[in-house]
Amino acid sequence: MAAALTRPLADPAAEPAAIRSACSVQPAAALALRGAPEETAWREEDGLCAAIIGYPRWADATLDALARRQGQGAALLEAYRRHGHDLLGRLFGHFTFAVLDPKRDRLFSAIDRFGVYRLCYANPRPGDLIFATSVDAIRSYPGMTATIAPQTLYQYLYFIDRVAAPGTIYEEQSKLRPGEALLFENGALRCWRYWQMDYRHPSGAGRDDQHRALRDRLEQAVARCLEGETANQTASFLSGGLDSSTVTGFLAKANEGQGRCVTIAFEHDAFDETPYAERAAKHFGLKHEVFMVGPQEVLAVLPKLSHAFDEPYSNSSVVPCYYCALVGRESGNTVMLAGDGGDELFGGNSRYLKDDVFDLYGKLPAALRGGLLEPLLAHLPGRDRLSLLRRANNYIALAKRSVADRMNSHNAFAFTPVERVFSAEAFASVDPKGPMRFADAIYEAADGDAKIQKMMHFDLQVTLADSDLRKVLTSCTLAGMRVRFPMLDDDLAIFSATLPAALLTEGGKIRHFYKQALAGFLPQAIIDKPKQGFGLPMFHYIADTPDLATFFCDALSDLKRRFFFDTGFLDRMIADVRRGEPGSQAGIVWDLAVLETWMASRDIAADGRTAGRGPETAPGTSPGSAPAKAAQQG
Repeated sequence: MAAALTRPLADPAAEPAAIRSACSVQPAAALALRGAPEETAWREEDGLCAAIIGYPRWADATLDALARRQGQGAALLEAYRRHGHDLLGRLFGHFTFAVLDPKRDRLFSAIDRFGVYRLCYANPRPGDLIFATSVDAIRSYPGMTATIAPQTLYQYLYFIDRVAAPGTIYEEQSKLRPGEALLFENGALRCWRYWQMDYRHPSGAGRDDQHRALRDRLEQAVARCLEGETANQTASFLSGGLDSSTVTGFLAKANEGQGRCVTIAFEHDAFDETPYAERAAKHFGLKHEVFMVGPQEVLAVLPKLSHAFDEPYSNSSVVPCYYCALVGRESGNTVMLAGDGGDELFGGNSRYLKDDVFDLYGKLPAALRGGLLEPLLAHLPGRDRLSLLRRANNYIALAKRSVADRMNSHNAFAFTPVERVFSAEAFASVDPKGPMRFADAIYEAADGDAKIQKMMHFDLQVTLADSDLRKVLTSCTLAGMRVRFPMLDDDLAIFSATLPAALLTEGGKIRHFYKQALAGFLPQAIIDKPKQGFGLPMFHYIADTPDLATFFCDALSDLKRRFFFDTGFLDRMIADVRRGEPGSQAGIVWDLAVLETWMASRDIAADGRTAGRGPETAPGTSPGSAPAKAAQQG
């Protein structure tokens, strides 16, 4: 059994990896661990076995001291013996862990509060459990089936570039949500949320005190991420935006000017923030690396990036993210700090303000809306040709949707109805309202009443955990770089939840409070700059680069052999790309091309089924196998 657990794993990365495995006296329980030494811990004692990945932190002084003396595995086992699953109230930081307790026929596992690290699981038969940190690892388990259904692909496209937890790309598997735990005992599985952001206790502190508290917690968060690291081997992602500049500034302060920052540049001014990044780097006195990403750089890495994710992932910003990490590694760094999470904690997404315009429509009398405006606009001549009428109808259509549904309204179906994207056979099994009900449930589950709090709660799971963190972690792993997320420090996040909702967008400006607090620390140009985001000029690249256009056309053509999508729709997209006019369809062109590239790398059959095996080579994943009724940490 142990030999099966420690058989060769996919992607023997250049970075050193520790592999550990253990079997209980019962042949039905096993645990295995693989990962970089800096991020993994393993412990076996008194019939118990513990594995942990990530950067945990103990609030209990005794457990913290034990972790420093004997390692995180020893602290985890001691916490389990003392507190059982209540240990989660004492464990902070970013992690996935598993404790195997064969005497009690029990497996206990959890992931951190923000889903930085993840856990996937499956019940192939009653009383059996397989789990791992990737769906590839579970898929490689002997006899495990893996089925991709039209409904899952609809969710992937609805949520733009991901399958949101607890779902996965495969029907047979699930994954934990941020702040969720799993207990498998006597053959029964139970999952529960042990934590989510609580906005119900706003602080009454004065403005100056709150500004000072924010700065102190930001500095502490960065310092925690640098514990045990070599100063001149640390770097930061620096886009020139608010959060990356903040992290870069406190990195420079903690390391006394040592380390560096890395920026990705683009030829298109609408996407290039290099001038702001240069100001920040000069202001904080750090070495600054700048790397230009053009269409040829995209073409060189896109197949490899598509392959690296254990689930299809099509956010185009993964390309600059990967090159940023690669430049950092080639410059001699071993760990990078990322600024992800700031927008979701401090109200920084533009839609938090822009969505308010749709609330105005709901304030009109129902009789006026339904009895006059909607029938009138729906039947006026030229409503599809005249810009003003078309915009009015679009406004009403969006205003009638839920907030959570509007948060995903710029997805693949913004310009093409779902029934025209999928084949008739596939669409027959699609529930078009399913993702909307799912999105509404997440939104309404927030522990807070303000609209912006509900939107941030939604984004913490669907935008951050299910998308942005997957992007950064996977691209960094592929580049051979470790990454930390200081903006997701527990103390900083809990503090952010105490800020009154009105304070976050005071004066009708996003991040107003945050910018006031960081004035004098950040360059004023960073404070004043408009929100831009970290993207890729994919519309221009697809239209202007024949080799890249050919890649997308070939992928879309290959996708026609699968029964999922309407071939006429795919042919129209191919024709648009060949004419150099992807236009509004460029987003779904990218989504579907990446999907096909990913499915081809895993030998997914035309009907979405696959045998129980992992990819031939999958950079950035750690698949393994375990016996029936087994616990697998890959």
